[in-house]
Amino acid sequence: MQKNTLLPVLIGVVVVCCVLVACVLLFTGGEGQTTYIVGIDGDHLPSTAIIIEDRERIPIGFDVETIQWIAEKEHFAITFKEVPWSIIPELIERGDIDMFYSGYSITPERAERLDFSQPYYKTDIAIAVRKDSGVTREMFDNGEIRIGSQQGITSVDKLKEIFGIERYDEMVSEGKIVLFSAGTAGFGESLKYLDTGEIDAIIYNKITLEGYLPDWKNLTILDTIPTGEEYGIAVKKGNTKLISILNKGLENFRASGKRAELLEKYHMSETLA
Repeated sequence: MQKNTLLPVLIGVVVVCCVLVACVLLFTGGEGQTTYIVGIDGDHLPSTAIIIEDRERIPIGFDVETIQWIAEKEHFAITFKEVPWSIIPELIERGDIDMFYSGYSITPERAERLDFSQPYYKTDIAIAVRKDSGVTREMFDNGEIRIGSQQGITSVDKLKEIFGIERYDEMVSEGKIVLFSAGTAGFGESLKYLDTGEIDAIIYNKITLEGYLPDWKNLTILDTIPTGEEYGIAVKKGNTKLISILNKGLENFRASGKRAELLEKYHMSETLA
């Protein structure tokens, strides 16, 4: 009987094809997997921050690990991108990023241009001062001291509410309110100016101040202003598909033990009922 030499060749071809398909699925994450670009602020602990390891900028934080968990469960890929705080709506509208997930409060003004996921964390605003300054809440409310904040954040809205728009504008022009650029450099600069006495207080969200003040031994929180502002994930207006994916992921995240684990890891309290 003549030996069939074609069969081993065919088997070899099939095996090679199977291996190639398996490799494609491994490196692409599976057929039809989508990659989303996640915008973050590089200095916003405990939400997000950047650390340097082997000369690489590595994102960390509660928000970072949350979206990584959601991406794994919902079967999509993510890429992190540090972006300027001041132009987040423009970046999302242009498609430079698919979402911004970095301690971004849901406000009526922002919701006019962007859609938001369900809230995933709630915080208040706080006032930080030097421990040896003698600054009181009354001095703050009366505008007797030099106050620092950052452009484009909800704390500025609170200052306008406390002093009124007209007086707020006057205080800015007179240098009684100092507005730093939003983002990494601005926040670090505001803490430095407070520590050296060039400003007397800064106003910022409480959870971030609590994340950084332990490294500034002469700075402390003077008082908390209850605002109950809620953080959400911002996406392009009308992107209902992505909102649906994110909301499902957040719901599953809350129902899992992962949320409690990350809250403990980043020294955050549970604020959602």
